[in-house]
Amino acid sequence: MILATRPKIGFVPPIMTGVMLIILILLGNWQMDRLSWKNDLLATMVERDLAPPLMITSGKDLEAISRFDHDFHPIRLEGKWRVDLEQYWFATANIIPPGLAHRDRVGFHVITPLELEDGAFIYVDRGFVPDRLRAVSARPENLPSQLDAILRWPDARGIFDADNLPSDRIWYVRDTIAMAKASGIKSYAFIAEQTVPQMGWPYAGQSRRDLPNRHLEYALTWYGFALILVIISLLWHIRAYRRLED
Repeated sequence: MILATRPKIGFVPPIMTGVMLIILILLGNWQMDRLSWKNDLLATMVERDLAPPLMITSGKDLEAISRFDHDFHPIRLEGKWRVDLEQYWFATANIIPPGLAHRDRVGFHVITPLELEDGAFIYVDRGFVPDRLRAVSARPENLPSQLDAILRWPDARGIFDADNLPSDRIWYVRDTIAMAKASGIKSYAFIAEQTVPQMGWPYAGQSRRDLPNRHLEYALTWYGFALILVIISLLWHIRAYRRLED
């Protein structure tokens, strides 16, 4: 009796359940991988926060920098500012300056090349300015002769990022190689983010330090969905077989 009526249940429900179960488990595993990566990144940030700054004075120092060893590493720079080659990265303020009006919280990061003693260049993200203060003539310059910064590798272009406007010096992705090419100089893929705010604009210290880390929560959510799917599938099959027996 049961063998004769079992084909009425069919193979589609268990196959669909198996496919969905595999997808949910893979999503949970992916979040666990992200958790491991994020924990390593946060540990690296803490470790390098305590490291003495690298003194960068020449192109030879820049050539020795690698992402594996120096991402988030503190550095100290000294050189000649080239405000004539300044670039602007469209962004919001991560760290909001005191008294900043709400309408001014969308603007640009000022990215200025610093020319070292041997003519090599490194781009410095000097901080945030509202759109109305983007032009050099709109704000008094406050250029420190020596500054502290951290080394960062900008994020890759996302699918929703707008096209850069090199002719207007406006960028939606911090692509320092493309910036250098548009300015006729040579630079590197990394950028120095100025860490200590100075008086006036740009407002430095915009580096993101409070990285969210909810990957374990997300992983448990996907695994929980997988468990619920298994329970629902078992209950459905038990009920279906009981109906067939009746």
